[in-house]
Amino acid sequence: LQQLEKAGLVKKKKDRAERRDVEALESAIDNLSMVLTEVRKKR
Repeated sequence: LQQLEKAGLVKKKKDRAERRDVEALESAIDNLSMVLTEVRKKR
């Protein structure tokens, strides 16, 4: 039982970390698209 709980905790931490990575990627993509729009406007 303890091992199962440990595995569950590890999985939760991993999921949380992955979600953080995804959010960071999404905001980076948002920033990139804003920059691209600005560059296109200047052309």
